[in-house]
Amino acid sequence: MLIILSAAFSLLAATPSAEAPAASPQPSPAQLVLTLEAPRNAVVLYEPVPFAYRVTNPTTDVITSSLDLGGIEFLVAGPDGKAVAHPSSAILGNSVRQAVKHEPGSSIRRESDLNWRGPEGPFPAPGVYEVRARVYAGGRPPVYLESDPLEIEVREPSQADAKAIASFASVGEFE
Repeated sequence: MLIILSAAFSLLAATPSAEAPAASPQPSPAQLVLTLEAPRNAVVLYEPVPFAYRVTNPTTDVITSSLDLGGIEFLVAGPDGKAVAHPSSAILGNSVRQAVKHEPGSSIRRESDLNWRGPEGPFPAPGVYEVRARVYAGGRPPVYLESDPLEIEVREPSQADAKAIASFASVGEFE
């Protein structure tokens, strides 16, 4: 009897598993990549800081997202290291979530500026700032894409620029 049970156990152990093969993951907006670029990494205080941002599908699958390029925000960490979110100044009020099909290897590129906007703005004083872009891409739970950081150096205005700035009634005229 022991021999029969042992043989049956050996036969069961040698039988291939009836488990289904692992399914490949579904394409997801989380697979998209957000890249932030700046044509200049040094600007003068009060000067708008231009950026370009790109959403790329690096996969071999078509990915559908609810991309909200109008709702992009910039996370700016000042010399104190504290990050504050600032909306893009070029597309304020144009936030529209729409279904977007991202073909394999495709990219969507947009440009925007971050303006000084006074002491509560993204670059209130000279120093080195770290900037990241963040955008909603859809999904459940919600997926947000975030870029790698860029460093932006904000410099004091030249003497001539400082003299011109001082002639304005308010620095707020640069907003």
